[in-house]
Amino acid sequence: MTIQLTPEQERILREALREGRFGSVEEALDTALQSITSLPAAGHRRTPAEAAARLREQREGNFLPPGITIRGLIDQGRA
Repeated sequence: MTIQLTPEQERILREALREGRFGSVEEALDTALQSITSLPAAGHRRTPAEAAARLREQREGNFLPPGITIRGLIDQGRA
């Protein structure tokens, strides 16, 4: 599959890689896909407070993919 990014999407991705938020393009894509699969089911809407909290987390980069814990990340860093 070939994916074409807009210039803005490419800039955002390059910046995230440069900042070390992701180790590779593949890792960034995996995270994006996990985010898509964790979206609410059709017909379920987040409350305004839930939506605002989610936006704050994403802006700060303070969110973990499903199944990942901070303890797990710390343990990986020690390995």
